[in-house]
Amino acid sequence: NNAEGMIRSLAAKYPNVYYFDTNSNIFSNIKTLPFYNGVLIYKDSGHLNQNGSELLAKYYLSQPKQTVLEAKLLEWNVIKR
Repeated sequence: NNAEGMIRSLAAKYPNVYYFDTNSNIFSNIKTLPFYNGVLIYKDSGHLNQNGSELLAKYYLSQPKQTVLEAKLLEWNVIKR
């Protein structure tokens, strides 16, 4: 859609802007939703809870070129080493 295109173009233009496609099917192989490894990861039918958010962040941090994002999340105490 148009908003997504705008956000993607901003992320491509500015090195400190990140675009994460949270609509990707990264959870599609989890057969036990809304649970993952016995832990509830959804707040409701369309929103992750803290556990799900942390799982999603770990997934994105495992992707290439996420060192700047990792540094910011460490700085903001969102994640710990």
